[in-house]
Amino acid sequence: METKERETVTNTVCATVVSGDAFQFYIPTFIYAAKTAYPEWDILVLVKGTIKQACWNILRSPHFAHITGWKILENQFQDMNDKHGACGAARLLIPKEYLKPYKFAYICDVDFLIFRQAIPHVEYHNRIMRRSRVPYSTFRGPYRKPRRPEVYGQNGWKGNFTRLACGTLMIKPHEWYEKTNNMRKIYKAIAQRGGHDHVDKHRFASYREYDEVMLFRMVSQSGLHYPERKLYMPDGSRFNVKYRDVHIGDFRSYSKAKKRIRKLLSRVNVRALRQLYANDEHWCHVEQMCRRGTSMVRLPLQNMVRYLKCSLCIGSSGADTAPNTSESA
Repeated sequence: METKERETVTNTVCATVVSGDAFQFYIPTFIYAAKTAYPEWDILVLVKGTIKQACWNILRSPHFAHITGWKILENQFQDMNDKHGACGAARLLIPKEYLKPYKFAYICDVDFLIFRQAIPHVEYHNRIMRRSRVPYSTFRGPYRKPRRPEVYGQNGWKGNFTRLACGTLMIKPHEWYEKTNNMRKIYKAIAQRGGHDHVDKHRFASYREYDEVMLFRMVSQSGLHYPERKLYMPDGSRFNVKYRDVHIGDFRSYSKAKKRIRKLLSRVNVRALRQLYANDEHWCHVEQMCRRGTSMVRLPLQNMVRYLKCSLCIGSSGADTAPNTSESA
């Protein structure tokens, strides 16, 4: 197992889980954007499997040399008995020894690009945690039932499918692990035996939104307060879409995603993304190398650049320069 050790000491870690398949080629873009936004953060990537040599080559390239303070751990969650990637649910089962040394931990998707905000992520979420007196901060999901039930099984959809967003979860690790200890034990046992969820009767991580339903159950069954309205936070405030960051996965289908992206991608983050392409030559090389990894990563990244060129969310201005899309040598 090969790792890159932390080189800085901070009180915040940004963590994600990824399977050892095509999605691993989002690891370089995830680390690069997060460390550019918040150099003081540590970055932790847990891999269900191993990293391909082509991905390691990107992480070791000269264009990545100035990015420090990150760690990749391979062959994690080996005791998880599942046929699917189950990475979303696995993020809620990260061993406590990885996160408890930190005051804050931000848990998100590997295909997110994080940008620094005027009120930094930690400050924004910490205000919500203080006001609501809970050790986590995220928003309530907009759907009550899975969006694609026809894909999964024939058992029907019984049970409560209330969701909390798992891709923008900020926690205070020490208190979070203490409060959710019993529910994490239950879900860990379900994941290890490969059985069914005792509440909704579906196999662990067997549908797309399982991790978000799982998070809601962990919170509610642990006696923690949760948002009562869709798209609202535990303290009763409406979620600020800026802190959803840029989800590259939204660009998998360009034609279908345009309306969705307009609602979920803030002008602030579009402008930051355009500036990243325009002003950071290293980023352009890293992103282009990731595109060559697999078609699963290539298409969303190409669509993202296409979206920036079309300026669907913001008009052209002197401050916004078209992204550099030339291929690197």
